[in-house]
Amino acid sequence: MKNRISGVTLIELMVGIALLSILASLAVPSFQAMLARRAALSAAELLVGDLRFARSEALKRVQTVTVCQSVNGTSCSIAQGDWKNGWIVFIDAGAVGTVNAGDQILRVQNQPQSIATIQNNPASDRIAITYQATGLARSADQSFFVTPSGTVPTNGVRLVCTSIVGRPSLRAIRATSCT
Repeated sequence: MKNRISGVTLIELMVGIALLSILASLAVPSFQAMLARRAALSAAELLVGDLRFARSEALKRVQTVTVCQSVNGTSCSIAQGDWKNGWIVFIDAGAVGTVNAGDQILRVQNQPQSIATIQNNPASDRIAITYQATGLARSADQSFFVTPSGTVPTNGVRLVCTSIVGRPSLRAIRATSCT
């Protein structure tokens, strides 16, 4: 019997590695675009989820509940601008729209990963949405465009809308307005 040695030659190995690197270089941009779209979707779902939570807590507790943009997780940001730094949900027993000594923070959402902005118009965006004990919010209509960091892929921006009475919704891909 002859002993037969099987394996690959150095040239075959180098050709295989070259083909693998070419295929990987083609897949990386597509994978990065998918990660950016997923980051925007995740942040948009977090915002909608917390707005729905605030609305249901206002109904359940028969108290005013506010969602406001927050940088530190303990107080509301007072400047108009961007929700990308995070937000808090709290029982708003004192002055509406501010966290006072008697207020209870229900949820803290830190800055979502890989998000460039969560805003429509920084000059007119609401810094807080307050739900009354009835579950309604006064003049809560707002559009939030959730934009991922870096190069924004096709269908990478997600739109979150709140109706004039505070009902939040995540719009379909490619939506450009809340109407």
